[in-house]
Amino acid sequence: MKLTDLAISRFTYAKDGNKQDIRWDDHVKGLGVRVYPTGRKVYVLCTWVDGKRTMSVLGDIEHFATVENARQKALSEIEKSKLTQAPPSLNTRSTVAEIFQRYKELRISRMTQSSGHEEARRILKHIVGRWGNKPLLFINQIHLLELHKEISKTGKVEANRVIQAYRRLFNRSKEWGLIPKDIICPADFIIENVELKRDRFVDVDEMPKLLNAINRIDNEYVRALLWLYLLTGARKRELMNCKWEDFLENTHQLRLRHTKNGSEFYIELSDDAFYILSSLKKREGNDYLFPCRDHRVNAPLNNIAKSWNKVREEAGLSDVTIHDLRRTVASWMVQNGHSIELVGKVLNHNNLKSTSIYARFGKRMVRDALQDNTQRITNLVKPKTA
Repeated sequence: MKLTDLAISRFTYAKDGNKQDIRWDDHVKGLGVRVYPTGRKVYVLCTWVDGKRTMSVLGDIEHFATVENARQKALSEIEKSKLTQAPPSLNTRSTVAEIFQRYKELRISRMTQSSGHEEARRILKHIVGRWGNKPLLFINQIHLLELHKEISKTGKVEANRVIQAYRRLFNRSKEWGLIPKDIICPADFIIENVELKRDRFVDVDEMPKLLNAINRIDNEYVRALLWLYLLTGARKRELMNCKWEDFLENTHQLRLRHTKNGSEFYIELSDDAFYILSSLKKREGNDYLFPCRDHRVNAPLNNIAKSWNKVREEAGLSDVTIHDLRRTVASWMVQNGHSIELVGKVLNHNNLKSTSIYARFGKRMVRDALQDNTQRITNLVKPKTA
């Protein structure tokens, strides 16, 4: 949760047997408020020093006046801890798996949830999975070239991201003294695939086919999830991770706890979006709005690729991705005359530059605009024909 002064003032001890009761802040990783049975509340900070977890008390909440003051103090202490960490001894035989573990603790843990998840997935699957028990310096340019070529067969952008993740892992290892600083990263010699800005969204003529294909999905949770991507513009993972407690029926809102920009976000639900969520049945033993298929596990849906591929095939839209549905929401809103600022608010963008990428215009809208322009010209003078 994102700590606020109001929320902190209302905290009461909620554990049994004198156990630690700490409420962690999503805004500054490692910052929390510890509540004692006596009612005392203090700010605490959890940091990693030389690979070990350290908990320290910053002071009573009254000492800081506001939570923002506590955040500034926490950030200052985090920077100090980085400077005071003893550099690891030079060990060129450190394995890829060992270095990744350190990278995960000191680097990935400070990323946003979605970015950290993707970074860890790529390194684990493609780097640790291949060379986990080898020294990092074992991996050379030829190895990375072959890896990049192999991944490019199914995903050119993914291949680039894996090489970029490896470069970050390598350069951090140099900073930590795990490998000599004068060694050039082999990823610097890899020519990455050309990435074209994606300009795909579902046009007005394609939408009925897509919606009918979605409605034919048997799994009600997958069906509802795909509908809500189109009705809210939410990101894939942020919507999947929603729990029942995030569905705020009284205010017609859906709370996204962990967003890409690191803050909580509230989606204002349209009537149809609200109806879809209200119609879902809560699965016993599962806290998530869109529960996984395994009834024994309390977890959200994780992989809907099979269902989505079937929808795309039936609708004849094989090139449309899940993220294109978010682009579709933005594009349709712009076409309907809504401002870039408003669309940015709907998509939870931090700046308008991000929003403008999604402001695309449908073929029919472009055609109508040209037809209108043609009409105004030819009303003056008709074109001469043979």
